[in-house]
Amino acid sequence: MHFPEAEGVRPLTPRIEYTAGKHYFTNLYEFDARLKVGASAGGEYSVSAYGELKDRNWHYGGVSYRLTHTLQDQAVEKSVTLFYQGAAPEVRMVEPIVAHAGMTLVAEDARTVRIEGGGRRLRFRVVSGDATLLVGRDAERTWSPYPALRALPIDVVVPAPRDGQLNQTVRVRLEVQ
Repeated sequence: MHFPEAEGVRPLTPRIEYTAGKHYFTNLYEFDARLKVGASAGGEYSVSAYGELKDRNWHYGGVSYRLTHTLQDQAVEKSVTLFYQGAAPEVRMVEPIVAHAGMTLVAEDARTVRIEGGGRRLRFRVVSGDATLLVGRDAERTWSPYPALRALPIDVVVPAPRDGQLNQTVRVRLEVQ
């Protein structure tokens, strides 16, 4: 949702999503998620949300999730567990990386992307789970009129579950190089 209204613009918010025909389900329409915050003796902090992927009318789409962010000094790690209950779609975790002049995203392989710019180098990679990375899908639509920002999206593509699987977990990591 934007003000002013801008047709066809993709959000700059990281999200979990899937489409089924004309229906779009995402955690961005989830208003009932439950949160849990924790800290470890090693100085890591974690925030977990538990909820359901819903459409714009708040109808449940058959996939629930547990999303955990673990914050470390030089990295952020995300773990997403998808729970399938009546639907078994391909799901995408979208990570829009706010762009600036001269920034590049380079796919090193199907599970690793190097981000360079502003004198910094970062690496975004799939740590575990059945997933691949896709760089730049809908890049021309991933912007915001206010504040005026553009982003280069990285999609973490989680294939549909196989052989009656009821859940699957994927971990990704964004780290300073």
